[in-house]
Amino acid sequence: MLITTVILIQIILTTILYIYFNPIFLAVDVVITGIFLFKDKNKLIVSLLVLFLTIFHLNLINDNYNNIKDNEFVDINAVVINKNRSNKKYIVKVTNQYNIKFLLTTKKDLNIGDIVNIRSKVNKAYTNGNPYMFNYKFYLLKSNIYGDIYCRTDPDIIGKSNSLFLSIRSKILNHIVFKLDSNFNDIESSVLKSVFTGFNFLSEDYTNNVKTLGISHIFAISGLHIIILYTIFNKLFGIFKINRKIISWLSLFLIAIYGYAVGLPSSILRAFIMLVIVELSNQMQIDWYNLNNLIIAAILILLMNPYNLFDVGFIFSFLATFTILYLYPKFKKQNSKLRNYLMLSTLVYIILLPIQLRFFNEFTFGFIIGNTIILPIFTLIIQLSAIVLLIPNSFNYVFVQIIKFCLKIINYIFITINSFNIQIHSFMSFSLLMIFVYYIIIFAIYNRHYIKTLNDFNKQTLKNMFFISVIMPVILNIFNPITHINFVDIGQGDCLLVRQYFKSFMIDTGGSYKSEDKSGTYLVEYLHKIGLNNLDYVFLTHFDEDHSKNLININKSYNPIVLSRTNGEKILKIKYNQNNHYVNLQNNQLLKIGNVYIKVIDKPISDEENDKSIVYKVYVNDISLLITGDISGEYERNILNKDITSDVLKISHHGSKNSSDLNFLKKVNPKLSIISVGLRNDYGHPHHQTLDNLNKLNIPIKRTDIDGNIEIVSSKIFNTIRSNRDKYSIFNILVKEQNSIITTIFVLYYFKSRGVKDGFFIGETKIR
Repeated sequence: MLITTVILIQIILTTILYIYFNPIFLAVDVVITGIFLFKDKNKLIVSLLVLFLTIFHLNLINDNYNNIKDNEFVDINAVVINKNRSNKKYIVKVTNQYNIKFLLTTKKDLNIGDIVNIRSKVNKAYTNGNPYMFNYKFYLLKSNIYGDIYCRTDPDIIGKSNSLFLSIRSKILNHIVFKLDSNFNDIESSVLKSVFTGFNFLSEDYTNNVKTLGISHIFAISGLHIIILYTIFNKLFGIFKINRKIISWLSLFLIAIYGYAVGLPSSILRAFIMLVIVELSNQMQIDWYNLNNLIIAAILILLMNPYNLFDVGFIFSFLATFTILYLYPKFKKQNSKLRNYLMLSTLVYIILLPIQLRFFNEFTFGFIIGNTIILPIFTLIIQLSAIVLLIPNSFNYVFVQIIKFCLKIINYIFITINSFNIQIHSFMSFSLLMIFVYYIIIFAIYNRHYIKTLNDFNKQTLKNMFFISVIMPVILNIFNPITHINFVDIGQGDCLLVRQYFKSFMIDTGGSYKSEDKSGTYLVEYLHKIGLNNLDYVFLTHFDEDHSKNLININKSYNPIVLSRTNGEKILKIKYNQNNHYVNLQNNQLLKIGNVYIKVIDKPISDEENDKSIVYKVYVNDISLLITGDISGEYERNILNKDITSDVLKISHHGSKNSSDLNFLKKVNPKLSIISVGLRNDYGHPHHQTLDNLNKLNIPIKRTDIDGNIEIVSSKIFNTIRSNRDKYSIFNILVKEQNSIITTIFVLYYFKSRGVKDGFFIGETKIR
């Protein structure tokens, strides 16, 4: 199993290094491969071949992506290859230009196999500008989709594809939808269509009930569904007394067709590949280890598309299966079905928890009820529904009634659970370091019987190491406080967040004049994901919507003190109906928050709202930042005699042509300029004149629309800057995680200096 494990690690490492780091770090893969496999040339060749295949595939995806021009108007022909009936989105494959796939949104009803002429703009898929948020680019690329097309005018249907595969997909999906709609009411049908088509038809209320019980995985296509279908197919074919081998391959063939019809999600691929491997091993009389089958399935799926690595379904499916195959047997007891069932559900939930928290930030104790009571009922529903889909309506009355009864039981459970008001607890997104530490702790607990065999000296060493690991970061954050300064990607607005260990504040909140704007919702979600429990202060430059409106959303989760110009409290009440504790700022006022100083450079009097913007200067360690709101060039000239020289300049008014005067830029003399601006905004920001002025003075530029969230990390030792869409450098990591790294070095030094007696036992390996 060594070779398959090394290859899987190699693919994962290659993908992460390729996407997040400089390609030169791919040399690490070659070194790791050589270390583990240098004694076996055949295995080394296979491993290197897999490495180059992964890089080749990543390059191919990257080249296709880079060939697309964002926001370009196109006139293209495309064939509809899949259809999401729940939200009128279509996956289309372009036939006359790119020869790649896009996600098409249109009000027109299209069918799989339709050839359409599309005249619209293409939007490239981008990663979310802010860290930990939903990565839309990766979500699309895992399905080989490279962007969106939003049709304001309906596309013309110009023909029909003669593809046999598309015809099969269309007929299967139409059959599933027709059978379920004709036998069940809307609510029942929406649940079953979600299970069998791979698309979400659930209402918002039903979805919330599912989340409360932590059973979202039940209502998505998974390996469980495939095993059930495979079993049903085997039994149906068994009626005809066919050879067992033929029955197995016929069943797998039907599973493959169904999998293709629903878009081959990772969970189906994993289950299908493992079933094929098991069948091959049975027929070849080879004793394959199930865990090895799981690793092979992961390798094949990642070779098909390395971006599957970032698919939550892929991660959940493989971790859950790993738990069932490897961990659960150690806890399983004879003649104790209920205990075993509870143990299995709990083990899977514990193993999936850090991934759940990283992506969804939610935890609920309802999972015990959900997986113990609802999962068995729903397994029966899937079995009977599969039969309903396979037999004529005239024979399925009994099955339909049983399914309806089971769905009523589930609905009754939802109502009962809601009466107990089970809470969904929110947590910050787990970092990769936190996930690693979590699994190390799980590993230690799992091997606790080995730890018990250690002598007292070594046990005390482990306890001290754990104590140091917990306490030292707290001490370091007191004596070497790290400050995070984030220019948040808030769309067409401004938002600066400054975080320290105990204090945090914001300058402007972002927002929009548009009623359908969701930037406030996304902002609060981002704050929760980074673990911001308290927002102490909000400084406002002025009261335009794109600088202050999101205070409404912030106040739903936090209660900050607001600081701005005189009469601002009245504006907040009238304009936004907000009643925060309010502080009027004065010219040249200096405030201290933690180890950060904020100076009011100027508090102007003007008839123009933009020129009422307060200019702030922020001092963090040896870095200074000038925050200018929406001031005009005339205002800039009025403050040339002020203390405005700064390391970082937030360009005024999103880079409009009326700001960023050359003399002003020369006086500020920044080492970096930052433009907070919305992607594809309607105002043409930033203006080319502003960009020209910055380029004339050789001032580096970072933009939130291109670079995403721009973070400056500052401590008494180091400073670094990185945007969310930049690749990582070793220096970025060293600075951002400096206290964690110092702690690790100290722990390792303590371990080395203290030494061990009689060795440590980890698993069955003795380490001296």
